[in-house]
Amino acid sequence: MVLAALLLLIPLLMAVLAFCLAGELALLRLRPTQVQELTPINPSAAATVERLQRRPLRALILTQCGSCFALLAMGWLAGWLAQALFPSHLQSSWLAVGLLCVTTLPVALGASLLPKAMVLHQPERAALALSPQLQMAITVLDGPLRALERCSLSLLKLFRLPHNWHDLAPPLSAGELETLIETDNVTGLQPDERLILEGAFSLRDTLVREVMVPRSQMVTLPADVTFRQLMAAVQNTRHARFPVLGQSLDDVKGLLDLRSLAGPLGQGKIQGGTPCSPTSPPCSALRRPRPWRSCWP
Repeated sequence: MVLAALLLLIPLLMAVLAFCLAGELALLRLRPTQVQELTPINPSAAATVERLQRRPLRALILTQCGSCFALLAMGWLAGWLAQALFPSHLQSSWLAVGLLCVTTLPVALGASLLPKAMVLHQPERAALALSPQLQMAITVLDGPLRALERCSLSLLKLFRLPHNWHDLAPPLSAGELETLIETDNVTGLQPDERLILEGAFSLRDTLVREVMVPRSQMVTLPADVTFRQLMAAVQNTRHARFPVLGQSLDDVKGLLDLRSLAGPLGQGKIQGGTPCSPTSPPCSALRRPRPWRSCWP
């Protein structure tokens, strides 16, 4: 009876190990932007994933302690079962190697490799499925985990390691994203969208003076411009937006967009002598040697 109960504990411990490894990998694998995309699918589970990623240390302590406990318990059970089943053959080295293989292979393949492969195959689905269980286990074991968290923070501080792990999966850098686009490893992009992104990345190292028109060569309008003057400038340049200047080139009042006047013009509220004010706030000047990538929001 005792032997049967111990045999039943082995798959249970393997399940605990698989759960801990899969839950940890799901949290580490999923990026914050992917979590935001999961909100319409399952709002409560996505909120749980976001909460766990915001404070990941306690979840990592839980998964690590669970994995270690499961491995140690399975090792103890394997040793006890070997003594119970083969009491007179334990001195044989071949039997020891055989028992090691019999106990290691199922654990390595069934409780480690398989759950990790499932998470890597569908990380979003795995995170949504495992995060509520992780949160429940953290809530039940709140006291011990809180104490272990303090010990872990002290240990990290002793070795001068960072303990602010708010970003488990950091966002992609510009170089990584450019490489993904150039190698066609980004799914869901249309050809024109890919061309736009490639063009934007090609301008990263371009200087402002190579792209923008100098202020002295720009077509501008005075601050007291009328609608008649605006239309004359539109007819001469074929432009729809013009910088509005005050007393000098440095005194930029804003941009005047012809399209913003379409509504009042259609209602007959604008005449030839009607003054036109800028439709955007004042613009800031850019230094000509400045790299173009520094101007992006």
